[in-house]
Amino acid sequence: MQALRKFLNRLFFGLGFSIACLGTATPLSAFAAERKAPLWKMGIDKRIEAATAIIATEFKEGENGNLTEIVSEVLKLDDGVDLHFKVGDVYNEKIENEAGIRKNKISGQIIFMAGNPAKMVIAGSYAGDKIGGMSGLPIKALKQKIEAERN
Repeated sequence: MQALRKFLNRLFFGLGFSIACLGTATPLSAFAAERKAPLWKMGIDKRIEAATAIIATEFKEGENGNLTEIVSEVLKLDDGVDLHFKVGDVYNEKIENEAGIRKNKISGQIIFMAGNPAKMVIAGSYAGDKIGGMSGLPIKALKQKIEAERN
């Protein structure tokens, strides 16, 4: 029961985090017009195909003790797309829900971007290797799907 409660807490946190990010992201209507559906309504394979960039971030504790979100990996970058982040760059230094991230042991986010330059459209938080905002999909499986989409 405790494990189920923990899983559901992480799942809802990831979903809430993803939805919260929608308000600050690229307008979905422009993306929807180009791709026929908003990214957040697509299945994972369609999201991968539609995204012009996908990055992974990690939450790291800074010198002041506060969390900072750092780009840890560029998982996908379409040819000719301008991405304003590289590995090691600060993605977000003002974390809104630091207590929730620490409590739920959230490791970082997988961020789907659209357009050129690439802008964040939707994100899913992950803890360890499981992406809670994507039904617990392991990061390794996401990378395999991205690689398959390239070929």
